[in-house]
Amino acid sequence: MKKMSLPVILMSALCLFNACGGGSAMPALPPLVITSATPPGAVLQAAYDGGGSGFLLTASGGKTPYTWSWAGASGSSLPPGLNLSQNSISGTPTAAGIYHVLVTVSDSQSTPAQTSSNYVITIALPYMGRFTPSGNMVYGRAQHTATLLNDGRVLVTGGNQISPSSNFDLNTAELYDPTTGNFAPAGNIMETTRSLHTATLLKTGEVLITGGENVIGPGLSELFDPVSGTFKPTGGMATDRLGHAATLLNNGNVLVTGGSEGDTTPFRTAEVYDPVSRTFAPTGSMAEPRWGPTATLLSNGKVLVTGGRGTIDWALATAEIFDPATGSFTPTGNMATSRTFHRATLLNDGRVLVTGGFDVTDNVVATAELFDPTTGTFMQAGSMKTARASHAAILLDSGNVLVAGGEDINTNGIATAEVFDPATGSFSTTGTMGTARSFSTGTLLLDGSALVIGGMGVSGCCVISFTSSELYH
Repeated sequence: MKKMSLPVILMSALCLFNACGGGSAMPALPPLVITSATPPGAVLQAAYDGGGSGFLLTASGGKTPYTWSWAGASGSSLPPGLNLSQNSISGTPTAAGIYHVLVTVSDSQSTPAQTSSNYVITIALPYMGRFTPSGNMVYGRAQHTATLLNDGRVLVTGGNQISPSSNFDLNTAELYDPTTGNFAPAGNIMETTRSLHTATLLKTGEVLITGGENVIGPGLSELFDPVSGTFKPTGGMATDRLGHAATLLNNGNVLVTGGSEGDTTPFRTAEVYDPVSRTFAPTGSMAEPRWGPTATLLSNGKVLVTGGRGTIDWALATAEIFDPATGSFTPTGNMATSRTFHRATLLNDGRVLVTGGFDVTDNVVATAELFDPTTGTFMQAGSMKTARASHAAILLDSGNVLVAGGEDINTNGIATAEVFDPATGSFSTTGTMGTARSFSTGTLLLDGSALVIGGMGVSGCCVISFTSSELYH
């Protein structure tokens, strides 16, 4: 056999990689480039890119799979709390600042192609709402009511006036004007002194005021007419009540639940006020007696009643549902924590946020729970930053819930506030009030700001009720 020469052997080898007989060389790989946009900024202590799904880095060209890395660029450090896993940036940032980051991608060739991009990732402080002082009432008030009227004013009724030398309930009322930020006396005085009572805006524009401590006359109720600025009698409840709950139903009636007469055993009874006949009528009784429960109108027209003080337990974990169609109560899922002096707030998605309160051991709790009306069950929500009871809870226009003030385990007033975000199920700190207060009221005004009024706390040597108010922006 004829021996092949070296040039022939080399030519044969080249034919393995080229199309012999006039073909061209195989095309080279396209260059490796990073195609992802600049990673978005983040908010301190909030999951990166909403809900923790992370931001995905992308590239094209070269040979897949890719390998990603990142490092602080130009002497900068990486954002603390964020990490890179494969091509996903995720985590919860723990320090605010502006971070210069060098992102590098390598392909999987035997001699890897590599390219980098410099990015700036900004970790911002969360938006901090703030409180500013507003007008002062004529009287200091705690355990009072505050009701937003249809014209935007706020009616404040009754309450307990506390000073170093006196402690008594009030029969006066005041109107807050949001255009001036001032309070003025509201018409005539109420029919009786009241604290731990209820005030409910009716569909007629009037305000129904029921029960309370130191009320003169059995079941005495009255109406405030915002047009005349005066109070007038209406039908009385069948039972004297204080520490009860009142809820406007979709049909315009008002459901009154629980409470007690003085320091006696809590009631399981309930009654309904008809604004047409201006009378109360008994309705079905609750499964358990309750003093200081919450009663929240659900999106389906039923009413969720939670917690309160029972006949034996200081605080109850049970809950029940009132159905206006049948006039009856039915037990629903229990809360994880027993609660009294807690708050319940209907969210825009139909769930109910339950916050704080005293538990069965008389401890103030920071826990919160969410009631889902589709399942009839409670689930744990993120805990508040501060344990609190007797606080204010206000649904804001954003859909978040402002939780402000309250009392701690030593019954001292609290000045801090926080905001619950239903999207993340977590609380974040917001601005602090100028006054530490419990048993205040919180009212969302028509302009979207929230008004916190009165309450009680320590001033100097003694506990007093406050005349002051504050606006949350």
